[in-house]
This record gives sequence, C-alpha cells and structure tokens, in this order.
Amino acid sequence: MGNSIKLGVKTFDSKDFLRELESRADFFEIMAIQGKDCSFLRDFSKPIVIHAEHHRFGVNYADNAKCEKNLQSLEFALGLAREYNSGKVIVHAGRLENESCSVAQAVSLIRSINDERILIENLPQNYVCSTPEQIQNFMSLAGCGFCFDINHAMQTALSNNLEPYEFIERFIKLNPKHYHLGGQKMNSLCIGHMSFRDSEIDMKKVMEIIPDGAEITLEVTNDAENTKYDIDFVRKFI
Repeated sequence: MGNSIKLGVKTFDSKDFLRELESRADFFEIMAIQGKDCSFLRDFSKPIVIHAEHHRFGVNYADNAKCEKNLQSLEFALGLAREYNSGKVIVHAGRLENESCSVAQAVSLIRSINDERILIENLPQNYVCSTPEQIQNFMSLAGCGFCFDINHAMQTALSNNLEPYEFIERFIKLNPKHYHLGGQKMNSLCIGHMSFRDSEIDMKKVMEIIPDGAEITLEVTNDAENTKYDIDFVRKFI
C-alpha cells in the first residue's frame, strides 16, 4: 500500500455532485444509463471510468432471452468510453434466473465484443462470478479484465462462514485492474452503498491488502458532504 493509490467517486448523472468532489477525487466513475445526457462530463478534466448497466436496469448478460438488450446496453457503455477517453468499462455478468440463462451466454457476449477495456466485476453469492475461481475462469474464457468489488466479496465470504479478509486476498491474486469499496456492516446482507461513518469494516486491514497503484472507486452515499468525509477517511490509510 502507498500513496500511488488513487480514489474516485461515482455518480449516475449528477454534475453538481462531481463538482463538489472535484478537488478531492482523482477520477470519476459514471453509470452509463441509456437515455441519460452525459455531456456534462466535458466540463471536467478528471479521468473517467464507465460502469455499464446491470440487473437494476433490466440487463442480464447471462440471459439469452435478453441478448439484444444486453448488447445495446454494453455498446452504449463502450460508446461513452470512446467519447470520454475511458480505458475501463465495468460490467456485471448477471444471474442465472431461469432456463435461458447460463455462464456461457455471458462469456459469449463479452468475448464477441473483444474489447480490452471490459472488466468483469465479482458479484455477491447467487450471481455469476462470486468467487475467485469463477472470476478466473470467466476472464480466461471471455478474454476480459477484472474489477474487484471488496464489499461483494465480503458478502460472499460471510454468507459461507469464510474469513472475509483472507477471502479478499484470494481475489487480489487475480491482479484486478480496478477496485470498488464502500462502507459495510459485517454481515451477509446486501445493505447498499454506505458511508464509512457507519461501517464496520477494518479499513486498516483492507488497505494493507490492496497493492500500490490501485484505483479505487468509493461506492458510498450520494451525499456530497458524507463523500468528502469518506475520501478523507480512506486517505488516512494510504
């Protein structure tokens, strides 16, 4: 761990939020929502990371019945990446919800795009790519990189009575190209993005595991003042 670690903040479409955090953040992560105007990004000089739509937006890469919708969503995200010179497009592989779903379908979609900017994110238990082994296999088959969501990993570990910090170290061995980190209670529930004011994570232990050069999006709250606190809080451990 060292001062080469960079911290970013995430928004769907709030220019005001980014303006408030501009002096503290090293980069911005943007959710690529189809139909949203992202032209406000031209007002900033920070590097941009793109996150493609996921299940909340009706997208499921693992579902063959949603193939056209999935492809349109991913192409929209890649288009934003081209427009704003982003080198990273983070995606969720999805969930095996019915008979039309498979890991092979998600692999096929990403492999067909063949874009080195695509990073597959590990998800909580019951989603595709929730373990280090599943992530490693998916990357090998799809030819993509890896975005490590530390909170998702903790949820999976706690759901299976595994030591969460040791579980995190297993993901780190896969050389993530990007990281997500937010506040979290130490249980298996998917609570949502939480400020570090309310978190039970041992931040010192987490930041000792994360390697130099990491780029970490803080997935916390949408409140600018809380997020200022969260960035300053994490920087104390860098």
